[in-house]
Amino acid sequence: MTQIYPIKRLTRSLSFFYYQTDNDKTLKSGDIVEIPFRNQSIFGVVKKMEEIDAPAYRVKSIIRARPDIPPLHEKEITFYEWLAEETLQSVGSILYASLPDFPKLIKDQKNFSKKIDHSRSFSNTQNYSRELSLIESNQKAFISCSSLNKMASLVEAYQKKHPTDQIVILVPRLEDAKWLTYFFSHESISLITGEQSAGSLYEAWKHYRHKQHKILLGTRRAALMPLFGTETIFVFHSSCESYKQMSQNPHYDVRTSLTYLYNQMHFRLYYLDTAPRADDIAFFEKEHLFFETNPYPTEILNRDPLSIDPKLPLFSYLATERIEQTLKENKRVLCVYNRTGSARRLECHDCHYVFLCNHCQIPYVVYEQHLKCHHCQQIKHLPLHCPDCQGKLLESKGWGIKKIRERLQKYFPSKTIGLIEKSIIEQPEAEIIMTTSFIFETPLDFQKLLKPIGLILILDADLPLYQPTFRATEQAIRSFEEWKGMARTFKARYAIQTAYPDFFTNYQSKPETFFLQEYSTRASYHLPPFVRLVRIQYKDKNPSQSLKQLELIKETLKKKNSSVELQGPFPYKSSFACTIWVDQNIKSILWPYLQSLAQVFIIDTDAFL
Repeated sequence: MTQIYPIKRLTRSLSFFYYQTDNDKTLKSGDIVEIPFRNQSIFGVVKKMEEIDAPAYRVKSIIRARPDIPPLHEKEITFYEWLAEETLQSVGSILYASLPDFPKLIKDQKNFSKKIDHSRSFSNTQNYSRELSLIESNQKAFISCSSLNKMASLVEAYQKKHPTDQIVILVPRLEDAKWLTYFFSHESISLITGEQSAGSLYEAWKHYRHKQHKILLGTRRAALMPLFGTETIFVFHSSCESYKQMSQNPHYDVRTSLTYLYNQMHFRLYYLDTAPRADDIAFFEKEHLFFETNPYPTEILNRDPLSIDPKLPLFSYLATERIEQTLKENKRVLCVYNRTGSARRLECHDCHYVFLCNHCQIPYVVYEQHLKCHHCQQIKHLPLHCPDCQGKLLESKGWGIKKIRERLQKYFPSKTIGLIEKSIIEQPEAEIIMTTSFIFETPLDFQKLLKPIGLILILDADLPLYQPTFRATEQAIRSFEEWKGMARTFKARYAIQTAYPDFFTNYQSKPETFFLQEYSTRASYHLPPFVRLVRIQYKDKNPSQSLKQLELIKETLKKKNSSVELQGPFPYKSSFACTIWVDQNIKSILWPYLQSLAQVFIIDTDAFL
């Protein structure tokens, strides 16, 4: 008898299935086979062979083995089993999300290697000897890098010194992957993204698996591919939120998975970004965190009320002076304000009613023709009156990037003011450009458009600090460092406005101390990575049914352990959810119960990663 994991989405309570092998003793753990499953022919992975008596029910036979498909290593199967337990999914569902679609027809195995040929070439004349030395002398490390180009150049230099290494490069965004295919156009690479066809995805993985390609480049999807035999993994922009799968099962985080794989497979692992997360300290420790030794000059402007120019709200007197000075030098200005739309909320003048999203209970952002919730993406038409008092005097409150652009145009009437934000690119060659962080999602094209820049000015560097998350401080620092990296690329002056100048000054003087203190604070307040937040969502068209089911879970868990604290139920993405703070002591009690819940319960076992 053979234990086989079907490669198929299955309920979280299901595991392997028994199949007969018809005395085929050549099968071994990790082999790919075709099996009958619920009137279908699907693929499966052999878990192990067993000498047991046939069970009472009829056991189906394996259709055929597939020796043409590379088998999984024992450590890879162990990883998928761990990930299934970690995310409260079946192993079959994890395999379905991780493995490429295998071809139904058996093909001849060919020693085939295809180069990605692009005409674009890149020059790299910079010396990164310090960073290369850190990579050579550390099995794992976080290394501060100011730009995507620098990260790619480091990998290129590393590969020249280690030409036989199998290297994986992970990036958070599809645009980054596309840009890097140009950068490494002289190499044979396997590209793994969510945009590829099933056939090209399988071919790319197979070429890397057979060592016909030395580099596997991909987005979050690539981290779940079978990677045994990899010598080195580089994670670009390692602090990016896109490394966490939030939209569908399995709700995994690439960095958590890599930590487990590192301890199992002992490859070399390097995180490259402008700044680390406090969570990274738990893995890399102080000895393996390396920051820039030559910080880029930064002007920190105090944004207290007395320093603000009354003719140009949000701009201090010094900020307007820097803009005027840059324009006189015949250079352009990039003004950054990471708030889209025209205003932050819509409010009734008479009764002060605020228009909130029905699902998320947060204010809608105001645009010219509509309101939009940036949490659940719901859009509604601009209302004509207040639903509470029927008043017709509705006021837009707070600053959006478009309103600031209008004020800038009045202040500098002879200058052109451009705008770059998501889905909008207007006058990118203007003398002054208003932009959001969307510019980082397409680094190559926009950077080409924006040259030459003489000044990058952050209008409100404190915006991330106001977010209701324990990650607010590290997000503020990451944003601060990202824009500084762009200023370094353009060789432009860099200035930020802040109401808390000491916060940024102290960080700049001792960045390592800042993150160590942040890590210590997390421990004191029992925040991640010392605990995790589990979110349980129940999807049902009937809201009352959703609330009822979550209340039942709340009662059941209280009976199992009185120390379990559930928050909610509360509105979440057109349904309802509740959350639980979990440490290792509670996990042993909680996990078996959550594993038994039906699939209508969507469970994210690390909702705050």
